[in-house]
Amino acid sequence: MPANPNAAYGQYPSGSGGNTSKNIWGILALIGGIVGILGAFVFGGGALFGIAAVIFGFVGLSAVKKGLASNKGLNITGIILGIVSVVISIIVIVATIMFGAFIFKAADEAASSSASPGTSQGAGQDPSPGSDGGEAAPAQASEVEIGDDVTAAINVRPGTASSSASGAESTNGEIAVVTMTVKNNSSSDVEMTLTNLAATDGGSKEYDEVFDGSNYKGSLAFTDPVPAGGETTYELAYAVPSAEIDGMHLKLELIDDLGKGKDFEFYKQ
Repeated sequence: MPANPNAAYGQYPSGSGGNTSKNIWGILALIGGIVGILGAFVFGGGALFGIAAVIFGFVGLSAVKKGLASNKGLNITGIILGIVSVVISIIVIVATIMFGAFIFKAADEAASSSASPGTSQGAGQDPSPGSDGGEAAPAQASEVEIGDDVTAAINVRPGTASSSASGAESTNGEIAVVTMTVKNNSSSDVEMTLTNLAATDGGSKEYDEVFDGSNYKGSLAFTDPVPAGGETTYELAYAVPSAEIDGMHLKLELIDDLGKGKDFEFYKQ
């Protein structure tokens, strides 16, 4: 019998290998994800590579479903790395902005502090020498308003307490003599009774008042009022070592508000 004329001569079975023409998308996704992770820590610069990795990965997965690519694992890995790099980039960008704002605020506060140092009302300036020839310490070179038409000027000089004085034992007799002159330009007397003038080191240490008969009476020195249109000078002393006089602060506390507040501070700038 003649052979079947319709039979295909030399026919072979088809192969089983898949199409890999679109595997390039998976490779690009993986590369983009790796670069995105590395760049994410540099001011969030890996975000663009991460987004590209996600896009390439999904394109690659689509190609795998269509049988045009066989590297499904690379595409999934690229997508995961891309998402992680985007998240890290966002965190780094937010952290960088917050840190920059903190640094800017700190620098601005430091500049403001150095330009306008914090001082209380009546901050002192270098005065002229004291009446006994000693160089005066924290005192007010010009008058400070402590009330409406009422001013005060303070002068401080080093001194030595007499043997009969009390309160200067801790400093072996070294004292700071404080003279405060209050001028009253108002039409009524100003009562200074119960006024307090305390001396400190600018912190928590308060110096003891020195009492020496009629010379230094502590806060009792303020028993005399300041007459209208006149002035009154009060003199007090504190147990302050001569080496610490330049750093002492004087805090004046009025019992009544004379129009400018009750608390004032004097010190050498």
